Amino acid sequence: MTLTSLLFDRLDKNPLKRTKQLYALNGDFLSVDIIAYTREEFLKALKNLSPPALDAISYGNVLYDDGFYKIDKEKFEELKRKGLRNGKYWMINSY
Repeated sequence: MTLTSLLFDRLDKNPLKRTKQLYALNGDFLSVDIIAYTREEFLKALKNLSPPALDAISYGNVLYDDGFYKIDKEKFEELKRKGLRNGKYWMINSY
C-alpha cells in the first residue's frame, strides 16, 4: 500500500469526513492510504515532525504545485539544518 498525502485549499473541517470522501472517490482503483491536509495543517505537521508529512516532503512526488511546495521545502530544509535526520524514524539530533 502506498501512502498518499494530499494538500487542498478547501477541505471539510473534519479530517475523518474529508478522508472518507477521498477514499470514496478512489473506490478500489488504487491501493493507497490517504492523508489529506490543508496548507496550514501540513506546515503544522512538519513543525511537529509528523512522519507522514516528513515522508511526503522528503520522498514524495509533486503532481501539481502553485508555489506552496517551495514553502514546504524551505521549512523542511530548516528542520534539517536544526538536525532533522531519518534513520529508523524521524528525529532531531541534539547538538
